[in-house]
Amino acid sequence: MSYNYSEFKQKKRDDFNPSVPPDDNRIPSGLIKDIQLNGSEHFIHEYKNINGQTCFYIKKKQDRGGKSFTPMSYCPEKKTWVPKAWPGERPLFHEQRLKGSEKPVLITEGEKSCMAGENKIEFTDYNIVTWSGGSNQVHQTNFKHLKNKEVILWPDNDDQGIKAMVEVAITL
Repeated sequence: MSYNYSEFKQKKRDDFNPSVPPDDNRIPSGLIKDIQLNGSEHFIHEYKNINGQTCFYIKKKQDRGGKSFTPMSYCPEKKTWVPKAWPGERPLFHEQRLKGSEKPVLITEGEKSCMAGENKIEFTDYNIVTWSGGSNQVHQTNFKHLKNKEVILWPDNDDQGIKAMVEVAITL
């Protein structure tokens, strides 16, 4: 299977300008209620930047009808959390673990794979990261903190996963 860079066109960005939330509003109240009612904290993924500041959350819901994802970003104009994704320059999931680390980096597709790898003794010598938004959102991620690091790409075993990792490889 081969790809060329022209297949990975940049998508139009909207005018939404989220920011890191203020210290007194670190987590959306809806997520707190969900954790209290359902105990579903393992389906809520917090994305932090390289300095450990919370940037946004992704809430995953899975039932018989399938799975859905709701991004939650802080809107400084409204001074509240809104169900919108960062329009670009997104940090990697677990990016904060890269700061000062010399470990090689393993990039997986999706938070579930990232967290599963962290629970395996075979991967303790790696920092495991992923991007948000699935296989079609690689272009929204800022990979600059992977510069000069050893990086291993581990795609899902499907055409979309392989295509996404090819895009990551081209970006790196």
